[in-house]
Amino acid sequence: MFRVSVRRVVVTGLAVLALAATGCAADQDGFEAAPDQRRAVRTADTAFLVVDARYALPEGVELHEVEALAVSPDGTMAVADRRFGILLLREGHATAVVTLEDSARVTGIAALPDGGFVARDGALGRIVSFDRDGAREQWSAPRTLHLWGSEAIATDREGRIWIGYEAPGLRGGYTFVPREPGTPSDTIELRFTDPECHAPDPSFGLGWFADLRERYLPSPTWAMTPNGVVAFSCSSEFRLGLRDASGSESEVVVEPADDPVEVSQMERSHTALTWTVMMQSREERDPPAEATDTAGWRWTGPAIPTVKPPVVRILPAGDGFWVWGGQPSDTVPSNPTWAMGGLPHVLWIESGRGTFDLFSADGSLRGHVRLPELVRFTPFPDTPDPVVRGDTVWTVVERSSAEGLEPVRLLVDSGGGR
Repeated sequence: MFRVSVRRVVVTGLAVLALAATGCAADQDGFEAAPDQRRAVRTADTAFLVVDARYALPEGVELHEVEALAVSPDGTMAVADRRFGILLLREGHATAVVTLEDSARVTGIAALPDGGFVARDGALGRIVSFDRDGAREQWSAPRTLHLWGSEAIATDREGRIWIGYEAPGLRGGYTFVPREPGTPSDTIELRFTDPECHAPDPSFGLGWFADLRERYLPSPTWAMTPNGVVAFSCSSEFRLGLRDASGSESEVVVEPADDPVEVSQMERSHTALTWTVMMQSREERDPPAEATDTAGWRWTGPAIPTVKPPVVRILPAGDGFWVWGGQPSDTVPSNPTWAMGGLPHVLWIESGRGTFDLFSADGSLRGHVRLPELVRFTPFPDTPDPVVRGDTVWTVVERSSAEGLEPVRLLVDSGGGR
């Protein structure tokens, strides 16, 4: 729960919006506030998601390890699964399958305006382009497992392909990938102010193992809309940066409300103890990046925060963004064997349930969408980012009548859900 205070200012280059002032007086940095001021406060008025359609899978196909999703302008859905490759689905049938090597790792898929797709293979260091019939071509790209979803790859209305990068010095962003020889390259550089802000280290693993600590550490997130607007944030900062296609930047400060999501003392102490035991038990052949003496490893910070951050993951949503903030943690029993090894009897993990906050490309808070029981989301690559376009959402959910996952299309329902 939070509120957003926004005041417009004249911005150029790397200038940012100043917030929480009144009137039209000039700020200390010399920028003059426009007379229109906006304050958006979270209310109980929250929309819900309801299932609109389900996508049939080919006979014998069960999805268990879905890595990424994308949807073309005509509604064709691309679903990357570790076992089957990339399935191209229309409502009621599968149109094609793009096969990939067993060692491939699809970290993101983006749709092209002509109906095709591009996928980033973070493990083999390449981009794979394919049409709706499955015909493909590929070219090299930097290897990375740090980024996934819209952070890993994005496309704009002109069909340009942008791949995400993270670099030392509190920087990240997108690099334009030319498809034709001689096309000038371009880079969108995003800067984060927290010196501890960094992408998760893939050597920590995925799923619940990364979940144990990474969600408490300052980590960057960003996303691009088709019209070239990039939203970015670090989870340790109560702010949302916006960069338009011309390169001008603005900023929205997200203020804590009266009821932020708290991290209890028990959750903090259990998490620190759990991670310490896990790090001390890591094998020498796979040491963590920040420690060489695993047996003597100790938690050295940064301290686990007392409240959950308001911005953890940003998803592109048509011309705006859906923002996932910190949600209350769930507790699960620890494996008895692990408990005997020194771990707490209870583990605190991301719940997978909660509410997205909807922002326009100019930073206006438009509303909120709460996930229904059948839809789960975590800001880690163990669950694929849903595809959002207007009031329509595509994702995968657990099948009710069989094992595995099934792709579905959902609609935002402002009438209270059903």
